[in-house]
Amino acid sequence: MDFDQLHTFLEIVRLKSFSKAAQTCYRTQPAISAQVRQLEQELRADLFERFGSKISLTTAGRIFAQYAEQMLDLRRRVRAADDTMALDLPRQPASADGAALAALSAAAQAGRRVHLSYRSAESALTEREFDPYGLAYRGGCWYAVGHCHLRKGLRSFRIDRIHGVRATEARFERPPDFDALGHLVFSVATIPRAFAVEVLLKTDLARARRELFATIGVLEPADGGVVLRGQTDDLDWFARELARLPFEFEIRHPAALRESLRVRARALLAAATRSRPGVSRRR
Repeated sequence: MDFDQLHTFLEIVRLKSFSKAAQTCYRTQPAISAQVRQLEQELRADLFERFGSKISLTTAGRIFAQYAEQMLDLRRRVRAADDTMALDLPRQPASADGAALAALSAAAQAGRRVHLSYRSAESALTEREFDPYGLAYRGGCWYAVGHCHLRKGLRSFRIDRIHGVRATEARFERPPDFDALGHLVFSVATIPRAFAVEVLLKTDLARARRELFATIGVLEPADGGVVLRGQTDDLDWFARELARLPFEFEIRHPAALRESLRVRARALLAAATRSRPGVSRRR
């Protein structure tokens, strides 16, 4: 998967036509179709429904369109080279079970509870009742997001770790305007780690969102700016992310993050004042 494929896919979505997308992308229609087939093979899901000359997005296609838009926007914002940014688009996504993906998509649309057999990252197999509110694709993996009756709360499950899905007769009502991808990003950003971080960003919410990765933490408007709350195991990495921001900020806690930032600042100052070999500084 690469940025060219994402751009082509979104052009088809925008124009609702393979032939028109071929014209705007300066390619033949067979080449456009081949790109879409490759995407569908990697994702193990159909992205379009075809009705003669007309097309429409499948449920998986609508979810993937959100992901594609985010990744292209991220690429524009960081102004990085394709080779660097390719790291954010795994070339070998986790292999999701197409049957499980289809079953969960159908259950989410019908508001029908399912019984899940799920194997955790530690290989523990569990059984649970689950209300699938929606599906999300992120970081090369498909996730089912919804209410877990075993844990009695919102949970996200990687579909490649699901060993069985069975629809039940029970029904559920999905919360209005539920954002499956938004919840997934939030849950990743708030996973408990070694250090809880709180920083006051002296800017507005829109600019903070443009400058920071979504998974770094949760952003909330506050007096004097925007509060960033996150979790990290690496304070040096967090300090580097803060050091590149184009606006002022105030570290509230932990105190150790201030020291990591001071170390980073000293390193940057040393690099800025270091003379090249053979070049003397003027006095």
